[in-house]
Amino acid sequence: MGKLTGTKTNKTEYGTVNTFSISNARQTDHGTLFTLILNGVSINNCRVRETAGGHEFIALPSYKGSDGNYYNHVYFRFSDEDTDRILDALTKELGI
Repeated sequence: MGKLTGTKTNKTEYGTVNTFSISNARQTDHGTLFTLILNGVSINNCRVRETAGGHEFIALPSYKGSDGNYYNHVYFRFSDEDTDRILDALTKELGI
């Protein structure tokens, strides 16, 4: 395999959400947990989080390293429109 190269950019690039669905949604003491089936791939243990400004976002699963930092298992940048569509579907799934 050849060397992988890339270029850093300040431009925000969003992933493409072709299809999605929600399963296994539940409210817990630690917030809302759910499985997101995104473009045919199941991503377990997604959470709804809130920024300091009160804006909700989808937090994909991560783990805490021995250095105390958190690292993503999966990375996907959602547009605001896709985030809103997914959160609306999650609300319907939970019946709230």
